[in-house]
Amino acid sequence: MDCKGRHALSCMSGGDSVVVHNAVRDLLHDYCQRAQVRPQLEAPGILPGRRRPADILVRGAAGLFPRLPDGSRPHGLAPLALDVAVVNALGESHWDETRRHSGAAASGYAARKRVHNHTAAVCDQAGAVYLPLVWEAQGGCAKETRAFLHRLLGLAAVVEDCSPDTVRARLHDQLAILLARAGGRAVRRRRIGPPGGAVAKHAVGELLLEV
Repeated sequence: MDCKGRHALSCMSGGDSVVVHNAVRDLLHDYCQRAQVRPQLEAPGILPGRRRPADILVRGAAGLFPRLPDGSRPHGLAPLALDVAVVNALGESHWDETRRHSGAAASGYAARKRVHNHTAAVCDQAGAVYLPLVWEAQGGCAKETRAFLHRLLGLAAVVEDCSPDTVRARLHDQLAILLARAGGRAVRRRRIGPPGGAVAKHAVGELLLEV
């Protein structure tokens, strides 16, 4: 493993990437429930066949749509297909984007998810709006992710009759802890050397000898 632990944050072996993806997805689903936008996990039937573009399908999506390029906001009740992803901004495939500016890796990955297998276009034809929500393992996120969260958490604050700043701070704290723990867990599993228990036992033995 490299000395900075960068490989561990990109490695697809061992299920670490699946665990952190599901944890972020479930946390976001919880806040969608709090905002009362009728979220559904891993919703089937959006597209023909086995394709499931939505980690979370939001049916009560009025007011949550991202703005269009001309600055206007689309109208209607089309559901939002939220596709959650976590990328390593320092990984080999994202390093050039990260060097340009903060959040570029997440934004670039979101753009690629839209065109991969024509997912955004196919969802649009099926009457749904495809919205990738991408975070970086280091804590950043894409601009459209921040915009969506701003609207979602503001709605949750209205429903719960509390300050939007309080709801936002709580979610950001939860996300920061979740991503930090996931990164630490991935690095720890790939450490070269004796298991943690053996290291601790050796350290205690050394302390006893000193006494």
